[in-house]
Amino acid sequence: MTEKLSDIVIGQGIAAHAFLWTYAQMIKEGRLDRARRVIWIKSPVFPTCSLTSTSLISRAGLHRGESRHGDHLIAGFELFQKYFQNFSGVEVATQKHLPHGDIDNFNKRFGDAPEACLLASSRVFLSSLEQTFKSILKDSLIELSDTLVEYSEHEITLHSGKKLNFNQCYLALGAANSLLGFTDKTRAVSGQYAHAKADLGESAWILSKGPHNLIYRAQDKTLLLGSLDDKEDELGWPNLAPRTNDLKSILENFEVDLPKGLDWKIEVGVRHKGHKRLPFWGRVAGEVYSIHGLYKNGYTLAFLAAKELLR
Repeated sequence: MTEKLSDIVIGQGIAAHAFLWTYAQMIKEGRLDRARRVIWIKSPVFPTCSLTSTSLISRAGLHRGESRHGDHLIAGFELFQKYFQNFSGVEVATQKHLPHGDIDNFNKRFGDAPEACLLASSRVFLSSLEQTFKSILKDSLIELSDTLVEYSEHEITLHSGKKLNFNQCYLALGAANSLLGFTDKTRAVSGQYAHAKADLGESAWILSKGPHNLIYRAQDKTLLLGSLDDKEDELGWPNLAPRTNDLKSILENFEVDLPKGLDWKIEVGVRHKGHKRLPFWGRVAGEVYSIHGLYKNGYTLAFLAAKELLR
């Protein structure tokens, strides 16, 4: 006999954490129509791309009314700024855009870009979110370590063989969604960045030039260099980290003096990219809902997706 449960959330990255935080807040504020029990399934097999992200949260280059996706990105940024600017693991930073490529296009896009943005230290921020929603959900939250292998309209099957019935099931699986047979032209793509320890003061900053961001995270005295994605990767899985001379040439483009002998390390992961970079949140089968394709904007779009799905 299968065990009946109220709601299921599957995933352990920013999308799942954002959903559970929003879910808990709605219960706290009495905005859900019934008392809820939720089971949170975290896979020991599927990695989360949230921990291989520089977690730069900025609205630079975005303007209202140009596209629905652009409006979503602005709304997601404002939502994050409203609720999480003072959360553990989040700090305010100054972002400067350096001229790159077509100067007229650069000025059009970044000429009025706000200098202030936010940086998140992923592990600290996710842990802070988790502490918050666990303090609200208490015993109504059940955690499982297992991996989804199949789902239908009202039942999921896990790798352990366990079957669970549900009222609603929310998938927040990032790049692992590509293994579930979605046909909306999404794909897994590699994501890479470099990081090194350096004490450059008490204020966080970002220098942005073209596709690259040189980031100083003051809260833990860390330099980060992203995005180092392999543009030729067609399979979506990181295979070769950037060579040392590649990092050196990118850093020289910023024309900034950095301490000598920094010990750079490379983080690699897998992201989920939607068709034309468009994210998805909505129903995929029966009472199964998915949040996927957030790509590089998970730290803002995840909260917007959760809010709209739970509304």
